[in-house]
Amino acid sequence: MRIWTRAYTPFIMGGDCYAPIICEWPVDGPFDLGKGYQGFLAISPGGQTFVVEAETGGIVGSTVKAVRQDIEVADSVVMEAQIIAAKQAVLRARTVTSVEFWRTLA
Repeated sequence: MRIWTRAYTPFIMGGDCYAPIICEWPVDGPFDLGKGYQGFLAISPGGQTFVVEAETGGIVGSTVKAVRQDIEVADSVVMEAQIIAAKQAVLRARTVTSVEFWRTLA
């Protein structure tokens, strides 16, 4: 699956120092996250877990349980706005190797 996050990228043109990066990575799932949202679980080379939102591929948390708790109390309008913004952000994502991707999250 193509997964993405924002990463500190110094000296990038346009001044977006926290630009999105994306890579291909195997995931487990899908898992029900609540309120109609689905997610997958990505496990980094170091064994750290990351929940990936199914619609955009964006990393949204570290455990399925924590993300479910967040979604349970979240405002649905705010969440939909975040999904729309994520769909736009991922279009600008720079493809990187999995090594570079995970190094930015270490």
